[in-house]
Amino acid sequence: MGELGSHSVQANPAKRYAVRYAVKSDVGQVRSENQDSYGLTRTHRSDLFVVADGMGGAGGGATASTIAVNVVTRTALQQDGQVTEESLSDA
Repeated sequence: MGELGSHSVQANPAKRYAVRYAVKSDVGQVRSENQDSYGLTRTHRSDLFVVADGMGGAGGGATASTIAVNVVTRTALQQDGQVTEESLSDA
């Protein structure tokens, strides 16, 4: 699993930030399945990066980490497209 990208973020109208990101995950030498998941959600107000580690080879670990990423990325975003500490904690 790997991905590269970039995105411009404007947190303050007077300042603009460029964010570059990369994702890399490896199954390692012991496991036969990579159970790690990641997600990126962008709105006009927020960028949310989520990483979920697998369950050490336990059955359903890949499914569990994928569900975790999906739930957090869907529920942490408020209706106005913002992510706050409270909305992320509630997710």
